[in-house]
Amino acid sequence: MSDWVWSLISALGTPLLLFFWQSLLKRELTEDWGRRIGKLLTVLFRQRLGVAGGNSIRDKFQSTVEDFVNGLRQGLKVE
Repeated sequence: MSDWVWSLISALGTPLLLFFWQSLLKRELTEDWGRRIGKLLTVLFRQRLGVAGGNSIRDKFQSTVEDFVNGLRQGLKVE
C-alpha cells in the first residue's frame, strides 16, 4: 500500500480506537476491573512476602501507580 493510505488509516484509526475503547470500557467496569486486579495483587503479595512485606510492596505499588496517573493527567491537560 502507498504511504497516503497508511496515513489515512492512522489518522482515522486513532480516534476510532479511542472512541471504541471508551464505549467498551464503561467507568463502572473499569473500576470493577481495577478492584479485582488490586485484590489479586494483594493476595499474591501477601502469599509471597507475608502480611508485613506484602503490605509494604502494595503501598509502594499503589504510590507508583498514583504518581503515574497524576503525571498522565497533567500531560493530558490543555493549557
